[in-house]
Amino acid sequence: LLLLQLLLLLLLLQATWSLAPLVAMGDEAHANGRPLLQIAPMLDVSYEDFRQYMRLLTRRAQIWTEMVVDHTLLFSEKEGRGLHGFLDFQENEHPIVCQLGGSDPSTLADAAQVVERWGYDEVNLNVGCPSDRVAGKGEFG
Repeated sequence: LLLLQLLLLLLLLQATWSLAPLVAMGDEAHANGRPLLQIAPMLDVSYEDFRQYMRLLTRRAQIWTEMVVDHTLLFSEKEGRGLHGFLDFQENEHPIVCQLGGSDPSTLADAAQVVERWGYDEVNLNVGCPSDRVAGKGEFG
């Protein structure tokens, strides 16, 4: 995990340096209104501590959560359980994207409304997860 973090740090610094001229131009550093550098969702990596670490390295990136399963959010909410462990983020993590996974458009839409209420900047629907832990089970992705 340490090696992965060091590699990500080097890639992030390289990307940040290459973006320096663009950042000097202001809004031109964004493509279609989004930051050019994206910290993509990574299973067992993109948890809150990692996202805070990335935010310490740069404010120029958009950060993504790990994938959250739609049924997990909806079941937890229905049962009156807290969603903090799934959806919490800090104010300094903006811009932040919550990635939802699921296979039913109706439950994905319901879960997206829950995520929207939490104040995420974007909701992303996982429709092609390369992880064997997700797609390999035939669940979705």
